Amino acid sequence: MLNNKLVSMFEDIKPLKEPTITVVVEMEPSDMLSSLAEETLAEVRRIASYSGQVSMLELEIADVLKAFKTLVFLRVHSVNRTSLNILNDYRNEMRHFAVPVLLYQLLIPIGRAYDRDFSIEFVPSTSIGGEDLLSPQEMRAISDIFRRLENHGLKVVYGIPQSEKGELQFMAMSHVSDTILSYRPKDHPVYAFLASFFRQQHLNEITGTMSRVLYGYDSDYRYYIARLFNSIDSGGTP
Repeated sequence: MLNNKLVSMFEDIKPLKEPTITVVVEMEPSDMLSSLAEETLAEVRRIASYSGQVSMLELEIADVLKAFKTLVFLRVHSVNRTSLNILNDYRNEMRHFAVPVLLYQLLIPIGRAYDRDFSIEFVPSTSIGGEDLLSPQEMRAISDIFRRLENHGLKVVYGIPQSEKGELQFMAMSHVSDTILSYRPKDHPVYAFLASFFRQQHLNEITGTMSRVLYGYDSDYRYYIARLFNSIDSGGTP
């Protein structure tokens, strides 16, 4: 027990927060995004078969996965207001893209987020580019498939989220070696599920020395994809 006089001498000294630290969170798609693309394609083919949309059966997994990566790319650069020439080609189309609802839920929490307790600002980034991107014309073609199947039960949302604000509970998660961790002990586990779709090694290197809370593993979350695909509501936050 410290001496009371010693303690009282320091009562008027207030701790000051350090200036905000900026942490760049890399949105690198994990294998979970491939699983989501596979489940989406299976649903497209199922609906196309019974609705007589035979031409849509030619859609390939690579096309769906690239479409999802393109949407993540657009979301990140929209948040950061990046001035890339390639973005100009998409600007007139982005508001009209039909986005499968579960993929849309992945886009919502991507953004700038602040942890005021630790004075940390999280900013999204991505290395997606090149051959991983679909052209605006290719995106429009896949969007048209999703749109036409909406009348037959495929759940979609139009456009990407507009707010630059992300979800701290999501942005503070790290996903390394199929394990989802955070330094925050009371966040909702749904954000760990969403974080499992991206690899965030760099974030783990920065926050790894802080208290580590295990939120789950890829194997815990993988079976939720098929379960959620047709039950989740359109739009909204997780």
